[in-house]
Amino acid sequence: RLSTSIERINTKENLIASEKFFTQMFIQNRTSTQLFDPDGSCIRVNPEFCNLFGVKEKDVINKYNVFKDQEVIDSDILPLFKQIFIDKKSNKWRFNFDIEKAATSTNTPTIRKEKIWLDVLGYPILDRDGNLQYVVLQHYDVTEHVESHKVKEDLQTQLLLVQKLESIGVLAGGIAHDFNNLLGVIMGNVSMAQENDNTSNREEHLDEAIQATKRASGLTYQLLTFAKGGIPSVKISSISKIINESVNLSLGKSSLSKCNLSLPEDLWK
Repeated sequence: RLSTSIERINTKENLIASEKFFTQMFIQNRTSTQLFDPDGSCIRVNPEFCNLFGVKEKDVINKYNVFKDQEVIDSDILPLFKQIFIDKKSNKWRFNFDIEKAATSTNTPTIRKEKIWLDVLGYPILDRDGNLQYVVLQHYDVTEHVESHKVKEDLQTQLLLVQKLESIGVLAGGIAHDFNNLLGVIMGNVSMAQENDNTSNREEHLDEAIQATKRASGLTYQLLTFAKGGIPSVKISSISKIINESVNLSLGKSSLSKCNLSLPEDLWK
């Protein structure tokens, strides 16, 4: 009997020592930690939790219920809590937590009123029969990380916008140059047609002016297609013809500018 009593005393002392150890580990944990009963009522928090959410322990213990938190109810994380409490499965998630809204809906006084980004880890604690005893939630404040990442994304977006504007500037310069060339061809040919008494020459100059006008119209159509985000028309064309037209457009019909082209028939292959 004496030995049995001694064993019971030792067992009790071990349990007390073990409880003190885990209590100290819970309190000194540098991660915000919250303990719930199976009904979702908070039964224990550590100092780091109080610092993170700006609350006092006495205002949370047996007063806060996760399933009555309007911030949780209105968000998409409620099913995640149910997986832990009902399905008894661990879960983790990240979300933007409104401290003031949660405190107001649960009548919990807090000195913090802002929104913070949280990484949350939740896991069930079961007894030997698999019944839910407790649920542990641990919170990691990742607001600084998320916001710095957002700033980086905003800078990248601004950089892309600047690059797009630069590209548009280059495009606008090229278009202005092309239009200037086309206008030069039109005006030059019209002027020469007015000064030329030879009917055939006059018709040739007017035909060149008409062709340049058509090319200007085609360029305008391409611009409208680009502006509307449409898909440009793609078709097979003769490279030799494109080269000839481009050279003639650049040189015009001046007798001072001549270019003889020698292009193979199979240039397109």
